[in-house]
Amino acid sequence: MKGDAVGAAVLAAAILFGAFPLAAQEGSFEFAGVFSRSDAAAYAEAGELDAADFSWTAASALELELRAAGEGARAEAAFRATLLNGSAARALLALAALSPYPASPFASGGALVVPLTSEPDAVLFLELRSLQLRLDLGDARLRAGRQVVNFGRGQAFSPADVFARRDLSGLSPARAPADALRLSGPIGQLGGWDLVAAPRAVPEDGTYAARAWAWAWAFGVDGGLLAGRDGRRGDWLAAADFQFDLGATFRGEALLRYSDSGDAHASAMAGLDWSLGDFIMAAEYYRNGDGAAGAVPLSGVPGADSEHYLFATLGWQMGDFATLAASALADLDEGLWAPALSLAVDATQNADLVLALRGLVGSGGVSSAALAATLELSF
Repeated sequence: MKGDAVGAAVLAAAILFGAFPLAAQEGSFEFAGVFSRSDAAAYAEAGELDAADFSWTAASALELELRAAGEGARAEAAFRATLLNGSAARALLALAALSPYPASPFASGGALVVPLTSEPDAVLFLELRSLQLRLDLGDARLRAGRQVVNFGRGQAFSPADVFARRDLSGLSPARAPADALRLSGPIGQLGGWDLVAAPRAVPEDGTYAARAWAWAWAFGVDGGLLAGRDGRRGDWLAAADFQFDLGATFRGEALLRYSDSGDAHASAMAGLDWSLGDFIMAAEYYRNGDGAAGAVPLSGVPGADSEHYLFATLGWQMGDFATLAASALADLDEGLWAPALSLAVDATQNADLVLALRGLVGSGGVSSAALAATLELSF
């Protein structure tokens, strides 16, 4: 792990101090950021109902983005610092103790968790979200550094995304970045190819893949095939994804892992989304064939190995300044549901207010819930 962190730090320093001066020209820098403040009242079941079941939590976050562009080259960096207070700070420290990822924002898949008090009530969470260089090489393009490598079609579930871990902790699903080299180019007018390497300190422990995709315009189908190697787990990878539109948009993915020991594990996703006036709807089913490694921890604690999951969302555009959305994640094997309801209001220029109610419901009733208000200021 130490070698992995050192190697990633050297890569980050090389891009930061080499790529930016190389790519930058006069007037080519872009700087942007988002400051957000969130306060929430939370409930967590802990036996008999009493005052200890209720808590307050807060999060203040600052995300900064810097982009530079030159002829045939672009570089970008994004850094986020989050100050957590109350029960969110305690939950993050507990999760960090269970996490296999390195405690450094420069390490691949890592972040730095810094307790600010002797009691676990205030924590600083530091993340390097992006640090990459893009070079145009004729018809091909090279990306090097921390980036989101998105090969999947699903919103919440995407087994074909072998480089990007899913983050379902927020109101909207997100993909986590990876430290990788990506070379891509076209295949004719309606297709393309990608070669991706996410090396580790020991090269054979990295993840490597080749993907080709094409749009069959005569049938209206967009699809891709992937073959690769997950060296850390000792698995050979084969994946397929597709998407087509019949009024509603249908999509699907499948991933086969074949281990060096001869074991095979298959996972798949099927979903669709459609719009009707001011309403946008989507639904996905995920079949996890990869045990605990492919499970979705609705409770926030890793370790479950459920096989069947559902996701559904419904959004309503209420005029020009407000959006109402409802969503739910479900672990069908455990009988767990994680519903969410949110109202996003465009309060003023570069300012958004989001009110959200989230919970976790099992066979015994509501086990946790949170009512939060978040203000985001962009600059």
